[in-house]
Amino acid sequence: MLAREEGRRPTLQEVYFEAASHAPYYALPEARGSPQLSSIPASRQFAAVLCGTVELYDVATQQSTHSSLSVDFGGGGSYLELENALLCIGAQPATTAVFSLDFGSLHLRALPTMCTPRDGPGLAKAGDWVYVFGGWDNHYDLNLCEKFSVEEKQWRPLGSMHQPRSHFTPCSFRRLIYLLCTISKDHRAMESFDSQTEVFALLPLALPLQLELGCCSVAFVADGELYLLTGYKQMVRWKIDSEREFRLFSTNRECGSTQSPRILDSRVLIANDYYGQVEKFSLESFDFF
Repeated sequence: MLAREEGRRPTLQEVYFEAASHAPYYALPEARGSPQLSSIPASRQFAAVLCGTVELYDVATQQSTHSSLSVDFGGGGSYLELENALLCIGAQPATTAVFSLDFGSLHLRALPTMCTPRDGPGLAKAGDWVYVFGGWDNHYDLNLCEKFSVEEKQWRPLGSMHQPRSHFTPCSFRRLIYLLCTISKDHRAMESFDSQTEVFALLPLALPLQLELGCCSVAFVADGELYLLTGYKQMVRWKIDSEREFRLFSTNRECGSTQSPRILDSRVLIANDYYGQVEKFSLESFDFF
């Protein structure tokens, strides 16, 4: 039905309602793109959903291929790599719909819905679970969290964060998942989530007062150091095992993403929402190139 509608792409909600009537999954029409993509191993690809398209970046050749998606996520989705697929959660306006994007065929498949409508949640994986932290419910930031069993394809409720957060990328180090964002000027505190005990804890560490807040950011851990890049050309770094505060630096480009980046030696691939493309960040010069 949706494929026959001319002149627009269906919204996420429209596609999900159509998909729900096809058990167990409904494969959407294949996105337009190069057919040879299916022959590229998923480990060599970095998939980024940006501005209604998916950009597949080939790690070996450093070339990108762009394809249109069948679903318009409205700029509010969050994405997480899961082996051969990209988990797509949330959209604008807030929704419970969840999809899996296959790297090879670029088919989107509807998965069981979340408990709470949201867009821009933080996503992280630990063991067989995907954790969904916070998000936006069209009125307020959320502190409600839930988890998804990759093996059983089931959702379960989870405890709540101490502070509501949205449009951020959680980052993992050992058994802890660190949660911090720059969307709200009222929340500079960072908290952690223990993936074994599933307990949230506020940390005695706050973002620097000189760091401008009020925009999307992206966080990751490399070589035991946590990095946070922002939309104001700022970066903070924290050596997790040995430092008690963040250090503030400047960068050469704005940065924001709701997809966890991929670290490749001394460079980091980031789906940069500010420029609508995959960009490379250097861990040597601390700038984009």
